[in-house]
Amino acid sequence: EHPVFELLLLAERDSSAATRLKALLADKSVVSALDSKGHSPLNMAAFHASPLAVQLLLAAGADVDYGDRSGHRSVHHVAHRIQRDETTRQKAVEAAQMLLDA
Repeated sequence: EHPVFELLLLAERDSSAATRLKALLADKSVVSALDSKGHSPLNMAAFHASPLAVQLLLAAGADVDYGDRSGHRSVHHVAHRIQRDETTRQKAVEAAQMLLDA
C-alpha cells in the first residue's frame, strides 16, 4: 500500500503525520493513488471520519465523485460513520459537510 494510507489514519491525532501528509499530497499522483481494494485516499479519509485528512485531500484536488470498486463514493463511506459513537459522529458530520460542499 502507498504510505499515504497510513498517514491518513495518523493525521488526525499526530501533527507531524499531518505535516507529512500535506507534503506528500503536493504530488498529484498521491491524491489519486488506490489501495488494493480500489479505495482512493479520500474514500479512506471519509471512511475513518477524518475531517483534517478530507480537508487536505480536497485542497489537493481529490476527486469527490470517485467511486471505489463497489461504486461507493467518499460521501457513502462517511455516512456509515455517522451512526458510530458521539465523537466519531461529530467528525463524520464535519467531513460529510466538506464533501457535500466540494
